[in-house]
Amino acid sequence: MAAYAERIGRSGNIPEGEMLATYDVNTGRRTFNQLYLEAIMMGLEPPRYSEIRVPALGLYAVPGSAESLMENWYDQNDSLVQALVRELYEREVQTKMAQVARFDNEIPGSRAIVLTDANHWIFLSHEEEVLAEIREFVDG
Repeated sequence: MAAYAERIGRSGNIPEGEMLATYDVNTGRRTFNQLYLEAIMMGLEPPRYSEIRVPALGLYAVPGSAESLMENWYDQNDSLVQALVRELYEREVQTKMAQVARFDNEIPGSRAIVLTDANHWIFLSHEEEVLAEIREFVDG
């Protein structure tokens, strides 16, 4: 897994469960576990925040720059790629901030935390900050 992460330019901390749900470890081929696909599809539906009746903590990973979205395999000198990544960054920030506002506005007693320069695996990329926010929320 560490070698795979290095090949794709990621930190070595890719959650094992994600790898096992996505790849056949014996053949290296992509697999699609139905439960995994159902979880992805559920993530595409807007959350029903109005049904949450208890205080909630939302942790949001927001990219800090367009450059942070530039993957190693992209042609970084291509002006079209640069423009598309800038557009992706602007949309990503706009979308995330709208999600943060919705979470904060629709759940009484909620607390939304934005962690800039965090990635998809926020619990790994910003472990200390995440744990501190969870502790503070639980203690409160």
